[in-house]
Amino acid sequence: MSCPAHPVHVGMYLSIFIDEGKSTNVVSSAFYAIKWLHNINDLVDPTERAIVKNILESAKRLNSRPVLTKDVISRKMLIQL
Repeated sequence: MSCPAHPVHVGMYLSIFIDEGKSTNVVSSAFYAIKWLHNINDLVDPTERAIVKNILESAKRLNSRPVLTKDVISRKMLIQL
């Protein structure tokens, strides 16, 4: 790994996870691992660039799953149980 990483390379790396359909947690973990590595080594942080942040936000939208709501349990159903 070459440090400091270029923001375009970080963006391409994160986009691989998006293209593979990985969860938002995987993309976020990679993003924050890169951020942490640069911060502890006192290097210029490529995750501060807008392009990298936008890729992280797009991962949240593209790979999110819809919320499935449960059916409401009525009083009558509880009494039957």
